[in-house]
Amino acid sequence: MDQTQLSVGTRVPVPYEPRSIEFPNIPITSGYYAVEQAPVSVWEYLRTLYKHRWLIVAALVIVTTLATIATLRMTPIYEASGRIEINRPAQDILPFKEANSYLGNSDDDATEIETQVKILQSDALAADAARRLQSTSAAFLGIKPRSMGDTTKLDITQNTRSAGKIKAGLTVATVPRTRLVDIRFSSPDPRVASEVVNTIIDAYIEHNIRSHFESTMQASEWLSKQLTDLRVKAETSQQNLVDYQKQKQIIGVDEKQNVIVSKLDELNKELTQAEAERIQKEANYRISQSDDPEVINNFTKAADATLLNTLKTQEASLKTQIAQLQVLYGPSHPKMLEARNQLTAVENSITTELKRNAVRLKGEYQAAAQREGMLRKAFENQKVEATQLNENAIEYTMLKRDADTSRQLYDGLLQKLKEAQVSAGLNSSNVRIVDGAAVPSKPSRPDKRLNIMLGLVLGLASGIGLAFLIESLDTTVSSPEEAETIAALPSLGVIPLSARGVGRKLLARSSEEGAESENNAESQMVAHFRPRSQSAEAYRALRTSLLLSGSGTPPKVVVITSPLPQEGKTSTALNTAVVLTQMGARVLLVDCDLRRPSVHRALGMPNRAGVSTLLATGKGFDEIVIQSPVIPNLWAVPAGPPPPQPAELLSSKFFVECLERWKSEYDHIVIDTPPVLSVTDAVVLSVYADAVVLVVRSDVTTKNALRQARDLLVQVNARVTGTLLNGVDLTSPGSYYYYYSYGYGQKNKYYNNESRQS
Repeated sequence: MDQTQLSVGTRVPVPYEPRSIEFPNIPITSGYYAVEQAPVSVWEYLRTLYKHRWLIVAALVIVTTLATIATLRMTPIYEASGRIEINRPAQDILPFKEANSYLGNSDDDATEIETQVKILQSDALAADAARRLQSTSAAFLGIKPRSMGDTTKLDITQNTRSAGKIKAGLTVATVPRTRLVDIRFSSPDPRVASEVVNTIIDAYIEHNIRSHFESTMQASEWLSKQLTDLRVKAETSQQNLVDYQKQKQIIGVDEKQNVIVSKLDELNKELTQAEAERIQKEANYRISQSDDPEVINNFTKAADATLLNTLKTQEASLKTQIAQLQVLYGPSHPKMLEARNQLTAVENSITTELKRNAVRLKGEYQAAAQREGMLRKAFENQKVEATQLNENAIEYTMLKRDADTSRQLYDGLLQKLKEAQVSAGLNSSNVRIVDGAAVPSKPSRPDKRLNIMLGLVLGLASGIGLAFLIESLDTTVSSPEEAETIAALPSLGVIPLSARGVGRKLLARSSEEGAESENNAESQMVAHFRPRSQSAEAYRALRTSLLLSGSGTPPKVVVITSPLPQEGKTSTALNTAVVLTQMGARVLLVDCDLRRPSVHRALGMPNRAGVSTLLATGKGFDEIVIQSPVIPNLWAVPAGPPPPQPAELLSSKFFVECLERWKSEYDHIVIDTPPVLSVTDAVVLSVYADAVVLVVRSDVTTKNALRQARDLLVQVNARVTGTLLNGVDLTSPGSYYYYYSYGYGQKNKYYNNESRQS
């Protein structure tokens, strides 16, 4: 009998043959698992920018338009510029080089230039410029126009207000590493801008000249007062020098002209020579007292030394002759006696000569000592005279130096007084105009091109900032990576939104009730009616993840739930059951959402009896299981009428017994449950499951809801396999990255969303 001819509610027994399905042993631990926070890639940033591209474009257009309008409404400002050179002031009023170096030749040029810059920015100079401009720029200064010949002064209030306007637009800056100063003024009127700069320069130069003139006149007055006292002091110092020179009879204090000093020097030299000669004579005399002929002979004169040498030669010859005669004739021989007499005479002569030399050396020593004493006495007397001369010379030198200093100071001040009187009448200044201020031909600001470019940059930055701000404030889960990171659970897959879109289109095409019911089933069971579509392939990927989630054994009982309602758990349960049947397995789909059941409508089954009636009465176990007329190997148990206490029925022992019986009859049991955060039914059922799939709807489920649902399931030790991201709109800008990373491209020929299984 054809399955299409079966009526709804008919349970046809089908021979069941146990099938052995082998899966690789891939251990996947349920519950929490370590999730490493991956670095944000460039594609994530591009996805955010592409998702909010219209916001970025709107911000860019708005900010650029506002910047353009504001730029066009700005009053053009003209800036005139002038340049002056500030040289070192010639402060040589005083004749002292040290004073001039300190006052007028400071090494710190930067400090000097900075001082002049502050003078250019002073209130006094601005007020002077305002008085000068009252006849030509009265409108700018905010005063009543006056004629060129009107010399009426401005009152204090008007002058202060005008000076404030000038200072507000004035800019003074130095040119680095030069003595140049730039003076700029900004004004809506280009003529006023140039006039103010030139007036400031003229007022500053006049101020500089006036300051130099006043300082010169003050110096002249001071010099005039000091000159009289210096003249009297110079005359007195010169007279004291002359009187002292006459009193002490000082001819000169120079050593070349002083006889006393020269004589002292000569005596000193002679005394030194006499002392050395006396020491030598004394040494000779002391040595002569030793009676050693050899030593005495060394200090004897040449003539005396020759005589002594001759006598010693004769003495030696006679001694030799006596020795020979002693051998030949004996001691008593006349020749022997004669030779001895001759030897005695020679020895007496040697002794006499040595004594005479000793007397001579003593006399020389005494004469040298007497000469040294006389020279020392003369040197001491001369030293006393030289000491007195030095004392007089010191006093004389001090008087002479005082007189010379007074005269030089008087002459220098007299010369400077004459120079000051001459320079006071000259309009000299150390300021030179390098460039005068010309009337500017074009405004300096606003820079329209720059402002518009800044508006573009600011608008783009604002749009990008708003895009990332909105993205950061979005608390919903939009990607499988986010769900995986937040829940600390593996991601089982991504379900596109195309299936629900197709269902809405099919519902819009038909207005008949039967056609609407059929189209609703087609939209929810896309894995059966459009097996080549993107969504069907996504459910098959979910099936693979589920079957490989156990340690070698595929899960028997699979619970499908979600944190909140309207997140696609029923559609997921239907399609999961369908893709499991496509493998040839016997699958039982149980609708345990006893509060808002919807499985029976998708399968076109009655809901008069089901899980609620079975658990309430304990009867009708075989009657409530209905085989699908269109999907082979798929049986379903509707929810039945809503009971008053669904959680208590689902947690009863009888439901556990029913579940164990179904396990023995079917390969897989897929249970559709209510949301986890709404009621406790899903938490109760999760403890019976071999695998729990937590469905998360893209851009709908909040991150906090996902965390709470995860915590509730983990607290009861539920075997949570992972999360499933449902309802991903592949046509939205935010899904651009995932659209291609999961292979759901529009040009992918493997998918055909319009193909329908008949």
